[in-house]
Amino acid sequence: MKIKSLSIISGIINKTIFNFNSNKNLIWSKDNSQGKTTLIRFLLYSLGYKIPSTKKLDMTSYTTVLSVDN
Repeated sequence: MKIKSLSIISGIINKTIFNFNSNKNLIWSKDNSQGKTTLIRFLLYSLGYKIPSTKKLDMTSYTTVLSVDN
């Protein structure tokens, strides 16, 4: 299974789409607090894992659409 894209939808207007390369992807940043862990948490949440909410982010208030290639 290869992840093609992840859409994170908040309400009617806000929609963020992450497109992934078909070969390899690296999630990184030199700085902290850039959203790396949050993106991974959304990936796991969209796969069906029960991800606990944090003080700043309630996972159940978002809709995720994961596009995969088998």
